[in-house]
Parts: sequence; C-alpha cells; structure tokens
Amino acid sequence: MRRGWGPNLTEVATVALSMFGALVIARAAGVDVPERAMLGCAGATVAIALAIAGQAAVSAWRGPRIESFSRDHAVLCDPRDARCVRDAAQIRGTMGGAGYVHRRRRALPAAGWSAAAAGAAAQMLDPGLPPAVALAGIASLLVAAGLSRRFPPMPFYYLEAMDGWVLVHPQSAWTQLLARRGPPDAPRAVPSGGSWQGDEPPESLPDAPEPPKSNDVRARR
Repeated sequence: MRRGWGPNLTEVATVALSMFGALVIARAAGVDVPERAMLGCAGATVAIALAIAGQAAVSAWRGPRIESFSRDHAVLCDPRDARCVRDAAQIRGTMGGAGYVHRRRRALPAAGWSAAAAGAAAQMLDPGLPPAVALAGIASLLVAAGLSRRFPPMPFYYLEAMDGWVLVHPQSAWTQLLARRGPPDAPRAVPSGGSWQGDEPPESLPDAPEPPKSNDVRARR
C-alpha cells in the first residue's frame, strides 16, 4: 500500500493542466475565454506543478515512499551482496530501507513539471503571449513523462533478515544493482521461495515484511 499524498496531487495537477491547456487552445481558436478563468487555471497549474517538481527533486535525495512487499516476490540476498543494496539505498534503518537504482532519473519529472509551471506562469504574467509558449511547457512535460516511463528510476525496498541477509524487492532492481557494481563472484541471491545456493540462509525469515517505522529510518545525507 502506498503512503503519502503524491498520487492524489499528481491527479489534481493533471486536471488543472488539462483545463489550462484546453483554455489556451480555445483562445488560440478564437473563442472568447474569460480572463478570470484563464488566470485561475494558470495560477493553479503553477502552484501544483511546482509542488510536484519539488517533490520529485527531493525524492532523489530522500528516496521513495516506503512500501510493504510480499516475501514471495522478493529475493533473499546473502551478506556479501547485501552490502551493495544498503549502499545504494537513500533510506536505511535497522528494519530495512529503500532507494532508487537510478536516482538521477528523478530529475526528468522535476524538469517536466517545472517547464509546465514556467509556461503557465508566462501566460499568467503576459496574457498577450502566443499560445505556443504555454503549450511548449505542456509538451515538455509530456516528453519528460515519456522518458520517465522509458527510463524509470526503479525504486527498490529491502528488509533486514538475520545474520546480515536481506530481502530485496523487486528482483529486477537487485539484478541491476549487482550488474552496476560488477560481479566479483557468481550471483548468490535466490528467490525467497526457491532452493538455496551458496552460503546457508538464515534459519528464519520475517513472516510479514513491513516497511521501516518512521522513527527507525534515517535518510542518507
């Protein structure tokens, strides 16, 4: 279950931006759009878009929102490979943590929403500007959204087990973390429900992995 208000804010921003874009196109087509409606949509778009851009930028440093995950969809990683998982995490705690495999890619949504905010602000400050200025900001956001889908930052989550082992989710994130580090040995992690290889796994695993508590997690600075 996701925690936080990010998705709801994004939906509100999408509605506001869609309304603003529709008004800009209508005015360009010769429709008499009330100035108050245009300024209201532009102002709402600027405020919410900047909030989302700031949230995206901060998340690259603080890490993703904490999520619980099922042990059936996780990978059990031995102590030697668990170190690279912890090192890549932006959030670390005694119970587990989270992070982005490609944290710099969080700049894409931040740049896209900033461009949309800039286009709306320009239209609000100078209503006589060509509609292409505001639409260029919206187009930049769409391009950034497409690039974000093509090159996702890939959030990952891990849960401390015993004896230095960790449960990592999703498996694709673990694979990329190990590939980026460069494999000094053959991979030693296996799906938590599969057969064991290499070092002996801990005798017991957490029955119900839960995200780290807020007072048990610290962001890496």
